[in-house]
Amino acid sequence: MTRTEARETAFFIVFEHSFSGESAEDIISKSTEARDLKVPEFSRRLAEGTIREKGEIDGRISKLSKGWNINRISRVSLAILRVAAYEMLFDSDIPVSVSINEAVNLCKVYAGEDDYIFVNGILGSLAREIEEERASGAGSADGALVKDE
Repeated sequence: MTRTEARETAFFIVFEHSFSGESAEDIISKSTEARDLKVPEFSRRLAEGTIREKGEIDGRISKLSKGWNINRISRVSLAILRVAAYEMLFDSDIPVSVSINEAVNLCKVYAGEDDYIFVNGILGSLAREIEEERASGAGSADGALVKDE
């Protein structure tokens, strides 16, 4: 499975979480039992990390989505934003541009017609914010704001 496909699987798990509130592990377990699905480690790590850090991520998204209450963002777009923001904030091994590009592509497939424009704008603003924080020394020695363990 490619990283793009694995990212898509993580998006599905985070999207399901937005309805059920279940942990990523529970969602994965039920999916593997029902469909004999194999979830790659990359998908699992992204989904679990995104759900674990949802409060921090949603705070960032809320701050950057001026004029939009986070509850007004479609669940599809919000799940995509959450996964991409998790990558950008907590995984320094993935270039920010890749996270944004993958999110925009997921939006073009799964979200509303123009949602990708909104998602691209929010993630672009997040990228600039992260760059400023890293430049001011808010990041760790390796440049990551926070490194997922």
